[in-house]
Amino acid sequence: MVNELKPVYLITGSDYPKIALAVKRLKGRFPSEVIEEVTGDQSPDSTSGEATVAILNSLGLFGAGERLVVVRGMGSWKKGDVEAVTTYLNDPASHAVLALVGTPPRAGGLIKSCSAAGDVLRFDVPTRTRGSRLDYPTWVKKQFERYGVNVDSSVAKRLVEVVGENSVALENEVAKIATWAAGEAVGIYEVERLAVASSESSIFALTDAWGMRDRKGIISAAFAAVEEEGEEPFLQGLRVSNQVSKVRGARRILDAGGTIQDVASDLKIKEYPARKAAQFSDNYTVEELDEAVVRLARLDFDLKGGSPLNNGSLQLERALLDISFLRSDD
Repeated sequence: MVNELKPVYLITGSDYPKIALAVKRLKGRFPSEVIEEVTGDQSPDSTSGEATVAILNSLGLFGAGERLVVVRGMGSWKKGDVEAVTTYLNDPASHAVLALVGTPPRAGGLIKSCSAAGDVLRFDVPTRTRGSRLDYPTWVKKQFERYGVNVDSSVAKRLVEVVGENSVALENEVAKIATWAAGEAVGIYEVERLAVASSESSIFALTDAWGMRDRKGIISAAFAAVEEEGEEPFLQGLRVSNQVSKVRGARRILDAGGTIQDVASDLKIKEYPARKAAQFSDNYTVEELDEAVVRLARLDFDLKGGSPLNNGSLQLERALLDISFLRSDD
């Protein structure tokens, strides 16, 4: 079987479900007892390049022949590790196959050596027409198509917003929603009802609720983050402060005649969060945003021990409500 395969496969890219499938298929060609999986990261039980070569050259128990060695996390390898593996690839063992999974180290020419001795398999989420940013909505549409479900761009985009830019999490949610749909149409309502938000999206739930002056949303999001996910009130306050600063900056840039592109450029953020900051800025006056900055500074002081109230969650909720309903008519 080893003779049918190449000595090395470098399996890399941003489409993690496809990477996992490629590794699974490769492992499926070997008996489980001849497969050895190691990690090349900087953890205490990591395996160096030299140790990897030693495993490849060994014959295993009772002199058994074929062997598959799967190395993950080799992006942390140093120059010496890469040199050991590239030297090995000049004269690889005939009984062994090496699978390098993940992002290779930049230095050392590992990609070139793998390409010469074997195969480099790259699976990527497509990039957008302009720039190099990964186009997750287009990727999501294609995943739905694999299940026989057609969705439009707005639905795919909404799923990415809810779940986050993580191909593994997105693939899981697509599979779940497509199975539930059973060939029926899937819209934004179904996505928002069925998809599980990532922890990052949960963070957005709080800042978005503040931006929309949504009293109920603020309390429920703060409770979920602090009580259900175990996030420190201090960290939540810090994230809201960061969002308030963006919205405040957007308000001043737009009032001075600037554009969304100016907001993104001046605040050093991407276009999507710049648009959100601009949208939220319509819900507050400059004076309210100035007051919000002061109130959040006081929250920071209180959470660090400046308040006799020993309840960080309650302090956070009070501050969030204060900075969301500063108008006399609310």
